[in-house]
Amino acid sequence: INAECMGKRLSSRLKKKMVKCPRATLRKIIKRNHAKAKLTKAVDIMVFLDYVIFLKRLAKQCRQEAQSQKQKTIQAHDVKAIMPKLLKQFARRRVLETSQEDD
Repeated sequence: INAECMGKRLSSRLKKKMVKCPRATLRKIIKRNHAKAKLTKAVDIMVFLDYVIFLKRLAKQCRQEAQSQKQKTIQAHDVKAIMPKLLKQFARRRVLETSQEDD
């Protein structure tokens, strides 16, 4: 089996598992909150990807927190403990990215 076939198999598996981005809804929300901003074609996809990345990081850190407390499941107090730290990290990363784009 060559690499090209493996890539096709992997991508078809990922496509089946991926959740589709509600593009129209996202665009409406962004326009409602930032009415004067001009939006590129892919802005809704980028917002959705940031959202997915944030949720994956949240789940990973909450799992680590639960494991450190010797629990098998993630509970609400794990999420509450991690959320402020993760929001600060994520916001700081976004600010750094936007300042680099302006340069």
